[in-house]
Amino acid sequence: MGELSRLLRTNDYGVCFNTLCALEGALQEKRWHYLHNKDKEELKRFFESLG
Repeated sequence: MGELSRLLRTNDYGVCFNTLCALEGALQEKRWHYLHNKDKEELKRFFESLG
């Protein structure tokens, strides 16, 4: 999430949590619905830090 994290923090893209999950799923080549709970929890913490 390094480069993506930097871009999201420096630009207001209006990204929602589900979009972050979809992007992570794409990086892992799987549907975001099938991400591990650990990954979703990490994304949730990241998303909340953007606030």
